[in-house]
Amino acid sequence: MIKFIFVCLVLVVWSPLDVRSETNEERWKKMSPEQQAKLRENFEKFKQLEPEKKEKLKANWERFNKFDPEQKKKIREGYRRWKELSPEQKSKIKSRLQKLQSMPPEKRAEKLKRLHQIKQRRTNPRRSR
Repeated sequence: MIKFIFVCLVLVVWSPLDVRSETNEERWKKMSPEQQAKLRENFEKFKQLEPEKKEKLKANWERFNKFDPEQKKKIREGYRRWKELSPEQKSKIKSRLQKLQSMPPEKRAEKLKRLHQIKQRRTNPRRSR
């Protein structure tokens, strides 16, 4: 839930805007009515969170703002792909992630290494031959 709200704030509201070069008022005026409504909705959700969760979201926001534009683009693209998944696909992914997180560190590292190798072969089929 926290990650969802954070991602919504980042991707729905700020993604088309350069956060550092404009004032809040200027950014607000550039938003569509839908974006403004979504921001209001997310702000209300944010206000209801426990203080620890708010701090975690703020820290994530600060970390996100330190990423270079290419990293931010990859994050936004990943979120866009996530939104397009069916509930069943999301459930499978979450289940696999929980299983991965419950593994001992050595086994998890080996599994991640193998997954990375598989991904590399899929994206660069000529290099793996």
